[in-house]
Amino acid sequence: MKTKKVFLGLIVLLMLVSLFNLTLKTRAEKNYNQKQSEIQNSITIINSNLGKINKNLEDSSGYKSTLKEQEKFVQDEIDKSEIIITQTKLVVNSLEAQINENQNQQDKLVKEMKSLVIAIQKQEQITPLESVLSSKSLIEALAKVYDMSSLQSKANSLRTQIEDVNKNLVENKKSQEESKKNLEDSVFLLRSKRSGLRGLLDQYSGKENDYQNLVKQLIEQRKQQEAQIQSLEAEKKIEATKEIIIDENYKPTCWFEESSGLAIPKGYFSKPAEGAVTRFFGNNCEHDAADIANNTGTELKAVADGIIYKKGFAFAGYGNYLIIKHLLPSGQRVYALYAHMNFQSILAVGDSVSKGGVVGFMGNTGFSTGPHLHFGLISQSFEETGETGCRNGGKNHSYCYNPSKYINF
Repeated sequence: MKTKKVFLGLIVLLMLVSLFNLTLKTRAEKNYNQKQSEIQNSITIINSNLGKINKNLEDSSGYKSTLKEQEKFVQDEIDKSEIIITQTKLVVNSLEAQINENQNQQDKLVKEMKSLVIAIQKQEQITPLESVLSSKSLIEALAKVYDMSSLQSKANSLRTQIEDVNKNLVENKKSQEESKKNLEDSVFLLRSKRSGLRGLLDQYSGKENDYQNLVKQLIEQRKQQEAQIQSLEAEKKIEATKEIIIDENYKPTCWFEESSGLAIPKGYFSKPAEGAVTRFFGNNCEHDAADIANNTGTELKAVADGIIYKKGFAFAGYGNYLIIKHLLPSGQRVYALYAHMNFQSILAVGDSVSKGGVVGFMGNTGFSTGPHLHFGLISQSFEETGETGCRNGGKNHSYCYNPSKYINF
């Protein structure tokens, strides 16, 4: 009776210890997931801020380029205007020289005009009658009258020439000086605009530098957050390694089964699909996988974190199939085979997958009698043989593990 009580007491104690360990493990897993979620949220926020800043930086750079183009345009206009101003100055100088020359001519004309006036005055002192009477002949008298008329006509012509020349020169000079002043005013305005554009360029250059410094800070923060995630994952792997279970009583039951078992923590693999197992591994050594039946389109999921290693179509065998490579905490490598899929997986070779992530859908392609998943676990012997089949791989066949030993179907 006492022995029975002691035995029951030991069972209860073992159950309490197991429950305590399970509680600790659950708490540790919860803490890890919470920390990972917090860090991932921080990275998401940082990436969002980086996107906004890069957009602002791009806008700033674009606006800066536009300002530079505007400054170049304004500078070109200034250069053109200054060339015209120089040319106008030359024209004005030429006009001033012409005016001076005309002034000299005008002085000569004035002298001639004075001589004419004196001659006219002398002629006017003698009356026309006296001029005729004093003449020796009629011809001489007519000549004197003609000379007097010619002098007056020439004087009038000279006066008109002087007035016209001066008027044209003065008007031309005034017009050129006005053009020169307008051009100088335009250059002044253009230089003011150029100064403003340079001020804006300096302002945006400062913003650009601030944005770039902020980008550097955020990238550094992201690196720190990513380093924390890597540290957490490393801690998780260390903890997982501590929980690795090695089945010392492992024995292969079929000639195509791997000689030594997988060293993994309990519950490391999850179910690849929901459904009923219609055919287990072995089956008198006629089957190297587990068949899970369900409706077409049932989700197929990754049994652990891994990488898409291969995918394809085998008309007379697996139909649409997918192979995922898993690196275990122990360092072992195992390849999960998903066959008879409804369609080719949209995932690409090299893509990473997470435990429980959807990798495809159940189907009835290839050599199949109904919608089901042919799920196999191929050992790393696959790396040498390249054969996805263990039982039907020929002399260079690969070796497989019994999925039922590691997955609770």
